[in-house]
Amino acid sequence: MNLCADITILCNGEEVKLKPLTVRQRLAYANMLIERERQKAIENAKAVGMKPVEMVSFVGEAVSSAERMSAVVMSCWTLEGALSVIRLASDEKTAELLGSVLEPGKLGVAAARCLNVDVDGFEANNSGN
Repeated sequence: MNLCADITILCNGEEVKLKPLTVRQRLAYANMLIERERQKAIENAKAVGMKPVEMVSFVGEAVSSAERMSAVVMSCWTLEGALSVIRLASDEKTAELLGSVLEPGKLGVAAARCLNVDVDGFEANNSGN
C-alpha cells in the first residue's frame, strides 16, 4: 500500500480521487474526536447529576478512551466519522456524493484508507457481504 498515493473510488461510473490525510490532518481529526467525546461526557455527567469528583473521573475515562488510535480508526465505520475524514481528504461536495452513493462498509473503507489504514484484508474478508 503506497501511503502517499491518491485513493481512487469508483462512483457512478466515474473515478473520484481522495488524498491521504497528512499527519497534521490526522492529529487534528483525533483532537476533534477527543474534544467531541469530552463534551458529550460532560453533558451526560451533568444530565445524571454527577458530583464534581465523579464527573472528573467520568470525563477522564471518556477522554482516555477517545485518545486511543483505535477510536480514530473505528470512527471511520460511522457515517459521521467517515464523512468527516472524507471531507478532510477532499471537499464537502465529494463527501456528500460518496455518502449518498456508497454503501456504509465501502464508505468506511474509503475513510480508513484516507487515514493510511491497510484495509485490504478487511475488504477481502467482507467482499461477500
